[in-house]
Amino acid sequence: MDKLGTVAVVGLLILSPWTALQAMTPVGPGFTPDRPASLFNCQVPLIKLLASSNQAMILAEKVPADKLEITIEPRDHGVQAIQLFDSRQQASPDTPGAGHLGWVMYDPHSGQLLDNSADEQHPRQLTFSPQYGKQYQQCLQKEQRCAAILDQMKLGAIIADSPKYVVRGKGRAYFHVAPTEQCVNESQFVIPNDKVQVVGFAAFEPVEGEKNDYLLVGYGNASGWINVDRLAPLDEICQDAQANAEAMMAKTASPAAKYLVKSKKLYFYDSPDPLCQDEGGKFIVSGDNVAAKQSQAYQQFLFVSYIHPKTGDKTEGWLKAEGLVAR
Repeated sequence: MDKLGTVAVVGLLILSPWTALQAMTPVGPGFTPDRPASLFNCQVPLIKLLASSNQAMILAEKVPADKLEITIEPRDHGVQAIQLFDSRQQASPDTPGAGHLGWVMYDPHSGQLLDNSADEQHPRQLTFSPQYGKQYQQCLQKEQRCAAILDQMKLGAIIADSPKYVVRGKGRAYFHVAPTEQCVNESQFVIPNDKVQVVGFAAFEPVEGEKNDYLLVGYGNASGWINVDRLAPLDEICQDAQANAEAMMAKTASPAAKYLVKSKKLYFYDSPDPLCQDEGGKFIVSGDNVAAKQSQAYQQFLFVSYIHPKTGDKTEGWLKAEGLVAR
């Protein structure tokens, strides 16, 4: 999954020792905030299954999986009617059927793929790669298991004292569609130092057999549960950075200094940590003058005050020292 921009969406968390919660209100089983119609993107292995089949038009046109598009219409007993298209060919008024490859029927229960494009009454059984057939079946089974878990969960609305969390540790932190390892969504993840938003619901009890705690968080267009071992409250990170800076400044004698902004745009930070940028987006620009209480930087930040030349308004905060030059 490509990196996504941070947005505020609902969050769901299993209670953990360091999370402060307020206002828990029960919501009943079967409720899941922003639950998608499909928990996993099972169309990916399905398209690979279809592209590997001996369906006549797919073979004749040599359609690769990345050029095969499908639409699915549900039939009785879970059977899927699948319309096939070659994305390399575009329909037009002169060629309305361009790109259309026909219809097939797939039965998830039996694993049979039938081509009824020529004769709906006497469909032809198709063959396909067992590898992709297995992957698609596993995806469908996983979706059924995780949907059942979500249906039985009991939630309560809460407010977390730290609405934002930062991804910690190494490598990808995967989203889960339910708070258990068996429901990991390997197509969606965040990486260290990404910020995720948590505001939402608490589960009254963990999934049976699950020992880990999870948060349901949002990041860009993605949302899901993440193991709390991979997350740290942003408020605590910024508070610790500020406390450490104040302790250092109290011990170190350093004269005040004046600086000129050399960066085109220099943002304020609430604490001397790259994760703690002012949420209001406050910044100053090249040529502005600031005064620092101490000339010695802490973690490559300086605490400064800025007086607006026209309004006289005063703004204080941390700036990256690399964007300043001594006057």
